[in-house]
Amino acid sequence: MRRCFYGLCLLLVVGFPVFADQEVPFVLGPEQDQTRALHAAFDIAIGQEMEAILGRTLPSSRKALILSVLSADRNSLVTGYKEVVVLESTNSTTAKKLLVRISTSVLHKRLQELGVVATIDTPMSYALTFSGVEPSLTKGLGVLQEISGLVPRSLPEEGQSIPELKLSKTDVWMGVLSYQQWQSSHSAQTLDEVWFELWKAYFSRPDLAQAATSNTLQVRISGWLSGQGPMEFDRMLETWSADIGHKSLVGVEMDGPGLSATWSIVPRSREGVLQKLEEAVRFQGLVLEIL
Repeated sequence: MRRCFYGLCLLLVVGFPVFADQEVPFVLGPEQDQTRALHAAFDIAIGQEMEAILGRTLPSSRKALILSVLSADRNSLVTGYKEVVVLESTNSTTAKKLLVRISTSVLHKRLQELGVVATIDTPMSYALTFSGVEPSLTKGLGVLQEISGLVPRSLPEEGQSIPELKLSKTDVWMGVLSYQQWQSSHSAQTLDEVWFELWKAYFSRPDLAQAATSNTLQVRISGWLSGQGPMEFDRMLETWSADIGHKSLVGVEMDGPGLSATWSIVPRSREGVLQKLEEAVRFQGLVLEIL
């Protein structure tokens, strides 16, 4: 019978972040603030990695709006950067190439919470009703809907089911979002906060999270004789950012005289990941199972 290898099963709780490097331009003009220039470069890197995760080129308007929200998360999304090459350096202008490291796991989670992952191919319909809300206060809804990929429509006919959002405004904004037996509510000073908190709760539901990762590969690799083996293999997977959008080490178990490890992988290229896995296990004398 299999049992957990205790020290490594802590990974079940901690997990492994996934990182990707994006090369971006950095231009600093004669009177330009360096921090702002860096932030602009970071946003370009976040945008590039976002489209790599999604496997799509987003419409420029939606991409800009999503980045305007993600810019508040730069500190958690950007984990570091380094100068790759200096293109130009004069008394007035500096132009470089930067390699910016992005936390793919954190970015993937944020895109799920915003609704971008679920609506990347097709906008999602929802029902919207107001109570005590002046029309002039709802101008920002168009932007919020474009970010999340949502389209308002009238209440569904009997037998149909779509999320229903009820918004009201007194001293603060109040929202109630419901879908079948599920419901969430939130109040705040701004419509933006109510919107993002409610849809974050909706798109974080376990059934939607499972649907969003329907392309997930579950793989088990066995044959290691020491606990260091799975750790080193996981670090190798982190370098496959061109083929892996997101991955996590689910657990490590005793498997006869050795160890086996299970990964959950959301591939950018399923064929590319499988080919690399097959080559890696063959080279290391391991056994690969697709679960």
